[in-house]
Amino acid sequence: MTQIPSSMLRSDRSPAFRARVDDIIAKSTRIYDNNGKTADRYTVLYMLEPERSGLYAGRGMNDEPYHPMGIGMCISGAPGRHLGRKITFDDLPEDCRRVVISDVASYVEATLDDLPEQKGLLQ
Repeated sequence: MTQIPSSMLRSDRSPAFRARVDDIIAKSTRIYDNNGKTADRYTVLYMLEPERSGLYAGRGMNDEPYHPMGIGMCISGAPGRHLGRKITFDDLPEDCRRVVISDVASYVEATLDDLPEQKGLLQ
């Protein structure tokens, strides 16, 4: 399982919160690299909740999503080879990993009240 570096997540997060983010990234993301065929080379799909049949929320990014000329847009997409070859979270550039961690941490925060097993994650 991917271990998130402590510098990539707020320091006040509990070990349980960090573990939940790690778990979601490891088990519920599909990450693709199209080797630069498009400006948004990397695609990350979050497979937790489909937007509708076969479509998932995600991110389309280049290797500098925080740069003023970079790409880090929210997308809806269907998983598959049309997005490129599957890669691991660790294969993403550091800034892209930061975006994914931020997205997943926001999801965990937003769903804390929905899942009883997550009640203690912020403590």
